[in-house]
Amino acid sequence: SIPFEAPTATPGWHTWAVEIEPVAAGVQFTFLLDGTPYHSYTDTQHRWASAADPNGTWDIAINMAVGGSWTGHPTGTLGYLDILGRCAQGGTPPSGCATTGIRRAKTTETYQIDWVRFSQR
Repeated sequence: SIPFEAPTATPGWHTWAVEIEPVAAGVQFTFLLDGTPYHSYTDTQHRWASAADPNGTWDIAINMAVGGSWTGHPTGTLGYLDILGRCAQGGTPPSGCATTGIRRAKTTETYQIDWVRFSQR
């Protein structure tokens, strides 16, 4: 498992990917960073593989938001997930949250997407 928000993550260009494939229980999504799988889950609720028009198209949406329930508000208390009312890594919310290895996002940093591509195996 690769923590994609790790403070030791290598800055620079990376290749993100998601592999989507039908499985007996539903549709499995495997997320990869630089070719290495880091997370996988199976959606058993929507049955996309059998419900979707085989000749239809999919839209690709890329969320480039900062903050949320994984990292907290970018200007809020470091380590505190105000949306969930708990600490990201343990501790006593809101001001006693553990912050080891958590970095605050700098507004001068950028997140850029060079290209998006779809391919079939």
